[in-house]
Amino acid sequence: AIRAMSPSMVQALGYDAQTDLQGALFESLLADGEQWAVFLSDILQTNGVRDYELELAGKSGKPIYGSVSCRMVFDRVGRFQGLEGIIRDITRRKQYAELLEENQWNVSATARALGVERTNLHKRIRALGLKR
Repeated sequence: AIRAMSPSMVQALGYDAQTDLQGALFESLLADGEQWAVFLSDILQTNGVRDYELELAGKSGKPIYGSVSCRMVFDRVGRFQGLEGIIRDITRRKQYAELLEENQWNVSATARALGVERTNLHKRIRALGLKR
C-alpha cells in the first residue's frame, strides 16, 4: 500500500491531497493491469529497478507516464517489507518525443515526395527560396 507520495505526483495524478492515495495499492494506479506482473518480475530479478517507464492512470483516467526507480526493502531478519522508490512524471517528455518522431516522419515523407535524400532537403528548401 502507498504510504506517501510527493505533492507534485499527487497533483499530476489529479488528486487533491496525499491522503487520497494513502493505503491505495500501487498497481491500482497503472493504466494497464498487465503491467504489474511484468514490473514485479523485473524488480524481483534485480531487487529493484531504475528509470522504469510505466503508464499510470490519473484520477480522471487521463494517462500519466512515470519513470519509476525503486528497491525492495527488508527488515533486520531479511523479511520482505515492501518497495521504496520514486516516480517522476515524464508525460511531457513522452509527448515531446512523440511529436518529434511525427515531425521526423513528415520531413522524411516530404523528402521522398520531392525525390531528394533527407540530408539534401535543407539545400533544396533554400534553393526554392523558402525559409524555416
